[in-house]
Amino acid sequence: MNKIACIAMIAALGATSACKRVDTIAVDQATMTKVSDDFLAAALSGDIVRDDALYAKDVVAVDPMSAELITGSDSMHKSNEGFLSMKFDKLAYTDRKFQALDGEDFVVTAKIHAESSTGSVKSTDFRVTDVFRKQADGKLLVVSEHASFVAAAPK
Repeated sequence: MNKIACIAMIAALGATSACKRVDTIAVDQATMTKVSDDFLAAALSGDIVRDDALYAKDVVAVDPMSAELITGSDSMHKSNEGFLSMKFDKLAYTDRKFQALDGEDFVVTAKIHAESSTGSVKSTDFRVTDVFRKQADGKLLVVSEHASFVAAAPK
């Protein structure tokens, strides 16, 4: 075999192995469920520090109580304060679906029922979609959130 043919074969083998798809292991169901349950528990705790700790510093979110887009941890903190001021003492998933995107990202889309014995809003239902991403330290934090109230059915 001549030298040029040998070099071409080696280059082709190297290019083939460099192009092989590397499969990532998707986030498992148990992890998604635990992270989602912890998320709801933090919201119910009334602890702003615990609630804020669930969001990435560069989070982007939509809050149905605000006309402004939430960008970053400072504006997310203000949104969280508003939510916690509603003093919900019951938050429960009424429907929840998970989508594992890869080993670092997953989506939770859910309907949540909320009740308060002391807040101004006694009962409400809302929808939320949260995108969680694994951070460098291994924590799964919300990088994107979209919340909306469930509209009353037309009569």
